[in-house]
Amino acid sequence: MAQGDGTPLQPGDNRDFTTITYGTGKLTGEYIRDGLCLGDGAQKGSVQVCTTVDFLGVTQESRFPFSELPFDGILGLGLSGLSAGPTFNLVTRLKANGTVRDPVFAVFLRDREADEDSEITFGGYRPERLARGEEGLSWLPVPRDEADQKGYWLVTMRDIFVRGEPLGLCGGAGERFRCQVAMDTGSSFTMGPPLQVAKLLRAIGSCEQPLPSLRLQFDAVAGGTFDMVLTGEDYAEASEGSCAFAIQAMELPPTLGPMWVLGQTALRRYYSVYDALRWRVGVGLAWHTAARRAPAPSVMLGHPGEACVDDDENMVWKHLPGCSSFAGMGYCQRFAPLAHRYCRLSCELCTPTSTSGSTALDGAMSEDDAGAHVQGDGFRVSREQRGVVKKGAGVKVRGGDEVPRRRSWLLS
Repeated sequence: MAQGDGTPLQPGDNRDFTTITYGTGKLTGEYIRDGLCLGDGAQKGSVQVCTTVDFLGVTQESRFPFSELPFDGILGLGLSGLSAGPTFNLVTRLKANGTVRDPVFAVFLRDREADEDSEITFGGYRPERLARGEEGLSWLPVPRDEADQKGYWLVTMRDIFVRGEPLGLCGGAGERFRCQVAMDTGSSFTMGPPLQVAKLLRAIGSCEQPLPSLRLQFDAVAGGTFDMVLTGEDYAEASEGSCAFAIQAMELPPTLGPMWVLGQTALRRYYSVYDALRWRVGVGLAWHTAARRAPAPSVMLGHPGEACVDDDENMVWKHLPGCSSFAGMGYCQRFAPLAHRYCRLSCELCTPTSTSGSTALDGAMSEDDAGAHVQGDGFRVSREQRGVVKKGAGVKVRGGDEVPRRRSWLLS
């Protein structure tokens, strides 16, 4: 980076910095300019894509989740409204300098139980990732000006249907009644305005009964529609006789207005393609392998005396979710060992009775969670969302062996 007069900064010079707050966790970093390359080009048929971008080099981070989870950075793929400037936005950089022929990227999220890996493709998409091939991909229009201003890949939803009945969540029939939906690979859950989420959860019913499929109807190109169908397994997680909905309430500032966020709940089931040239998003049922993944080695818990410690002695972090919200968001099933490591989260939190279906909405709306529950995992309503997380050490597993970490990135 450079001084105001364009003079490059030297090692030791003071740099501008910023602090970014996510739904779970917080970090501080300095502005950096460097070359970014995607892919290594070493494998047959592969290429390396490089460009110059500005980003944040992290100087401080909260232990949860950044120091505890196996990824090394956050690769922001939103639109320019979320960036500190055009040079901070990777999508804009790829589009402006012709690094790729088409400013398109596609995301495949693996089935957590399948023997497969998640994948991101730049410059196009892979029809073989679609259950029905290329003809199974439908294109949804992106409102260009509004999406670019807000920074999210927005599409428009007409309504959600439960057991074949429309819920009227977007105001009613007619072209002027629509819900805005942000496609966000960095969010673990589906999130929406509190009143609409409450109505949806009432229509779904108790977790103890067979869960209905949800049909989300979107506007498609050329005036058509596209129906996205989610099964109970897609939007709820069961564990030891109880379950938690992966659907959360979310309040947004008036400048963003009411908006839904479609996260990994849906994007595991559907392959998604993001076209920055034609301002559209492609979605189609993903093809997942039937082969099952071998169980991962269990991670060792810390000494019982270390179970309840402050999040970080050197920095004051007050952006962890409250206990009820933490359980309702499914973290007890996803990251159970971590839940027992902080006093804020309670050492007795992750019990089967703490993750019943009724706690998902109640926890999200509790007073204890004010200012934290609205974000979800990996989603932050802010102009400054981008950052790079410093590489961590290996993870100890039972038996004393150390599993080295490959460099990996959380897409946001």
